[in-house]
Amino acid sequence: MTRVLLVDDHAVVRSGCRRILEPFEAFEVFEAADGPSALAACARDPVDVVVLDLSMPGMGGLEVLRRLREAGDPARVLIFSMHDDPLLAASGLQAGASGYVTKGDAPDELARAILSIAEGATYLSREVAQGMAMSKALGDDPADRMTPREREIAALLVEGHMLADIAAALSISYKTVANTLVRLRGKLGARSNAGLVRQLMERGRRLDSLD
Repeated sequence: MTRVLLVDDHAVVRSGCRRILEPFEAFEVFEAADGPSALAACARDPVDVVVLDLSMPGMGGLEVLRRLREAGDPARVLIFSMHDDPLLAASGLQAGASGYVTKGDAPDELARAILSIAEGATYLSREVAQGMAMSKALGDDPADRMTPREREIAALLVEGHMLADIAAALSISYKTVANTLVRLRGKLGARSNAGLVRQLMERGRRLDSLD
């Protein structure tokens, strides 16, 4: 029996995932509505796979993942996001996730991904895998230019989070977020945070057009 924890702040998403997984007798499904609840659940009653949303208020998914790894939790983590941007996928894998699928993928792909990573494999949905492969082919892999912390902050910035929210989600100071973005803008040649976001989003659109 594979114990699966669904972590998403939207009850309708958790309910939908549960309906997808319930026909599989191999799964025992649990739920958590936010990051702190997920960490508490894993500490109290360990699971095999955590299906983790990235965009949650308060503690974001990347911070949940970081804390699980710091605590030595052996659970395999599957990022389940509405975004298919290679930047976010690279951030999740670098932080210790075992897979990445999007909420726009076919419903049965979620079950396949969970089964795959529970057996020790890495799983990427087709669109995400293509985007990351194209990114590397273009010599534009974000992992080559960003530190892990820069990737975390950039990913949250692209999702629309304010600097104060990013600081809270990552448990760092506002000043650290601001200084990191200054360095990142310098690396990527952006004049402002808005310009940085536009550049990253444009990069995503360019990759999509080459699929």
